Amino acid sequence: MWRRLLPLITIMLVAWVLVLSGTVIIFGYIAPMNLSDVGASPLAEAIIKVAASALLAILWVLILYALTLSYFKRSIRVS
Repeated sequence: MWRRLLPLITIMLVAWVLVLSGTVIIFGYIAPMNLSDVGASPLAEAIIKVAASALLAILWVLILYALTLSYFKRSIRVS
């Protein structure tokens, strides 16, 4: 029983860690980033912040997709 549950529990734990770390990165580092010190316009600063947050979200989705795909491959192989 644990052999089937452990991969699902791992996916859930990784998802929570990714959500929490993504929140910390976005609101702790990306949002307070001040690029006007280096001469960037407010529009450029906003575009950079949105792009960085979007890349982080895409990375999050790709990691979860890879975990889910590996789980499905493993469950098909076992049954």
